[in-house]
Amino acid sequence: MSCREEPLPAQPAQPASAGGLVLPAPAPALSPGEELRHLASGTKLSPTSRRILALLLEHPQQLAWLTARELAERVGVSQPSVSRLAASLGFDGYGALRDHLRSVLVDDVASPCGSRGETHAQAVVAEEARHVAETARIVDGVVQAEGIAAALVASKPLVVAAVRASAYLGEYFTYLAAKVHPHVLSVAQGDSKSLDVLLGAKAAGADVLLVVCMPRYPSEMIRMIQSAAGMGYRIALVCDRAMPPIPGVEPTWSLALPVGSGLTFDAHPAVLVALGLLVDAMCEADPLTAESRMEMLDEAAEASGTYWTG
Repeated sequence: MSCREEPLPAQPAQPASAGGLVLPAPAPALSPGEELRHLASGTKLSPTSRRILALLLEHPQQLAWLTARELAERVGVSQPSVSRLAASLGFDGYGALRDHLRSVLVDDVASPCGSRGETHAQAVVAEEARHVAETARIVDGVVQAEGIAAALVASKPLVVAAVRASAYLGEYFTYLAAKVHPHVLSVAQGDSKSLDVLLGAKAAGADVLLVVCMPRYPSEMIRMIQSAAGMGYRIALVCDRAMPPIPGVEPTWSLALPVGSGLTFDAHPAVLVALGLLVDAMCEADPLTAESRMEMLDEAAEASGTYWTG
């Protein structure tokens, strides 16, 4: 009786080795859109540059073959704006950026997986979802370890400063905080009148200035922060991760948050969530005051018919 040898099971392919060391498998190739987003990550682009980049992200296969002049005409910007975008992304000129993008497109077509087909809008929303997911950890660290909520509650009045693109973020926080704090002041301009407000609030007992300062950083806000620190305010700074140190000022608290740059102008969903979490933390720091104020305001709103219910 003859014995037939069974074949050994196929073994998984091992990565190439050098000197007995197993080398890691190569990282998966990026799609054209991912490659552009990777190049732009961590780079502060002007609104015009973002418009050009957004169109490249949306239609890389078509636009990578255009000249700088043709791309500028397609977007509706000047040709130097196209060159400035290339320089901001680290290339010597638009030609170098175009050649790089073409090579990525060729590799993407040759890849068995090809492009993921993600639209620009989908990529932006996915990025912002990741930013929001990071926010809880950042806020929890500052609230739990550094006691910012108790300080905000104890400052009477509590002063909130935000100008230009950050003004709406400051107003959002002010509106919510005023529902649980008896005296919240808003400073939405960085002129000399703001210094009068800061001086008056300080004389009335204010201790904390909460600042929301997102790119592009207004010089007037930097001067206001420096003036407030000189008056003795403790600074609670809500900013983006790229904000450089403020000369002569060391904030008592800093919330450095992720800010999306995939649109023509910055997107701030993570900042809005962080500000809402700060208000929640204020409620937990002084629940009796927060509850009594919310009940009072709800009763007044119902009596006056403030809100329409259909």
